[in-house]
Amino acid sequence: MEQNYFILSIETSCDETSVAIFNNQKLLAHVISSSSENQAAHGGVVPELASRYHEQNIVNVYLEAIQKANIDPFIITHIAYTAFPGLPGCLHVGKVFAKELASLLNAELVPINHLHAHAFSSIIDQPIHLPALALVVSGGETVIYQINDYDEIKVLNQTRDDAVGEVFDKVARTLGWAYPGGPIIDKNYDPKQADIQFIKQAPVDAMFSFSGLKTAIINYIHNHSQKKLKINAVQIASSFQKFAINEIVRKVQYYLNQTNLKHLLVGGGVSANSLLRSELLKLDTTVYLPQLLYTGDNAAMIGAYAYGLIKNNKKSILVK
Repeated sequence: MEQNYFILSIETSCDETSVAIFNNQKLLAHVISSSSENQAAHGGVVPELASRYHEQNIVNVYLEAIQKANIDPFIITHIAYTAFPGLPGCLHVGKVFAKELASLLNAELVPINHLHAHAFSSIIDQPIHLPALALVVSGGETVIYQINDYDEIKVLNQTRDDAVGEVFDKVARTLGWAYPGGPIIDKNYDPKQADIQFIKQAPVDAMFSFSGLKTAIINYIHNHSQKKLKINAVQIASSFQKFAINEIVRKVQYYLNQTNLKHLLVGGGVSANSLLRSELLKLDTTVYLPQLLYTGDNAAMIGAYAYGLIKNNKKSILVK
């Protein structure tokens, strides 16, 4: 007979304060409160402001989740929280709240690897198959994993400098567009104008690297401004997006071939990108894409991954 677990999950790694409640794999409630609009005025996330926002909002987010789930909090058996990686001050707020709540409710604490939860984000509302290749693309990381089990996760490739989501934001900011930059670049994408090659492609088996691409685009814009030449923002943004997405997809294809894996899990904020999603779906493999709601930082992915760990008597690996 299956054990009956009630899992409350907490996500505070960056600028989203989120709480979710599961009864086993069934999502009962999910609340996200974001400080991204406040951060936009600063052109990006300010860690001190983000952690202060978590402190001010986490109790209310928790209470709203309890109300939506319509449960007595004392039936909660496990409290899962993002333990790593993330902004230290933001992680601390979530950890302290989780520990205090676990003590009050006599619940078991389950620390969770944020990136691994992103990799498993599609299990929130669909069954998956393991072993699988996994792609996590976000503002903090770009990584390809080989996943054999919930706690058997091997890094095959990851960025050696900037994460792709970070570069989306930087390119948008350099063009004078708002934060976050990813959705704006995606919305303005025009394949007919994606004709500038800023840098050459690296070998397909090389580590992810987006710093050179970022620098080349910044220099391109700066040089055109200095010479008072017209800057076509859509052309620049589209050319960047096409190159960046192509780099990701060709590496995914390479590792699918190398590992002979037939299933691909996808997660992270950049997995909301429409070009990336459409290109990945063209691959000759079974692709598991999360709903757009679950691409960014959220507690639902923390809780769903936690349930898989708890059910199989495993623990999250707290390294990248």
